[in-house]
Amino acid sequence: MRILVLADVPPGTVGGAEVQAWHLARQWAANGHAVLVAGVNNVPRTEGRVTVVRLPLWQRSRLSRGVSYLLAVMWLMWRRRGGFEVVYCRFIREQAFAASFARALGLLGCPVVVCPACAAGHGDVHRILRSPARSIWVWVLRRGGLTINAMSRQMRDEIPLLGLADTRISDIPNGVLMPELPLRSSSAAGPWKVLFLGRLVEQKGVDVLLDAAQRLRQAGHDFVIEVVGDGPLRGVLSERVASLGLDGCVRMTGAKAPDALSDVFLHADVFVLPSRYEGMPGVLLQALAYGVPVIATRVSGSEDIVSEDVGWLVPVDDPGALAGAFEEAFRRGRDELRAMGAKGRALAAQAHDIEVIARRYERLFVELIESSHKTPR
Repeated sequence: MRILVLADVPPGTVGGAEVQAWHLARQWAANGHAVLVAGVNNVPRTEGRVTVVRLPLWQRSRLSRGVSYLLAVMWLMWRRRGGFEVVYCRFIREQAFAASFARALGLLGCPVVVCPACAAGHGDVHRILRSPARSIWVWVLRRGGLTINAMSRQMRDEIPLLGLADTRISDIPNGVLMPELPLRSSSAAGPWKVLFLGRLVEQKGVDVLLDAAQRLRQAGHDFVIEVVGDGPLRGVLSERVASLGLDGCVRMTGAKAPDALSDVFLHADVFVLPSRYEGMPGVLLQALAYGVPVIATRVSGSEDIVSEDVGWLVPVDDPGALAGAFEEAFRRGRDELRAMGAKGRALAAQAHDIEVIARRYERLFVELIESSHKTPR
């Protein structure tokens, strides 16, 4: 197949959805398909059967950004007309709008599959519903004949709110690269090692994690929380660590290169993700793939992944419940946590291995292509 991916990918951007798009593009190429990845922040290059291009963008205003993105995609479609058999869009934003508009104009005749970002009030569906241009968005998306891939139950429940009659909804989750793991000892002494990995933004709830850490310290628990990541709240969070007296048990280590993340996962007893909202967090899948039990909030994606066999789910913005989950994990002991981690790794390998996920998309693409040939537009 010839696949067009409309997404920004690393190293131009490092978000979870963008990383997921890049992993899929590389896996599709490894499976023998020709893949073109187009995005406004991309670093142009060719890696095997994957070609990455940058779309020109004029960002003086939101309107100019949207119009210039639309024109850039239209020009790409015109120059390579007939060159794609399927289009994969990350987000129901300008990517899906542009692909749908191209289909409406006849510049694109192949199926389009889109993946929403997040769920609940912060997701793509609710952004469209709140938009002053809602009716235009829905009209164009309806004309595009999209297939929307709902990665979580929350996403699937929200998509009908857009009123896209006859829209096909698929349910392929995010995938993860499965690492090879060295042999690990059955137990280790010393403080409990907790890992957080993510951008330091309000969404990720690190402030709630710090409040929970204060409760754990006051209860006399011996632990170290390593906060790996960077973002606009790093300074504020570092000040809060000092003001709460957590300097000895919370380490703000900043961002790490991708090839250095293996070490932090392998030394963690527990991984924590106290997000306020998500879509399907790839970092949670990454923790499971490394055999680390997880504590996460009950948000989209996390609630689809985490069962009592592999970790704990707690309410959003509840430091008491979060501290309670840590205490339960500490009571279990390292050997039992390792056993939970092994179950999590088995789950990741069975249901989320990027090779498995890429193949599921390929079967969907083939079905959509065959259906489009049978039913003229």
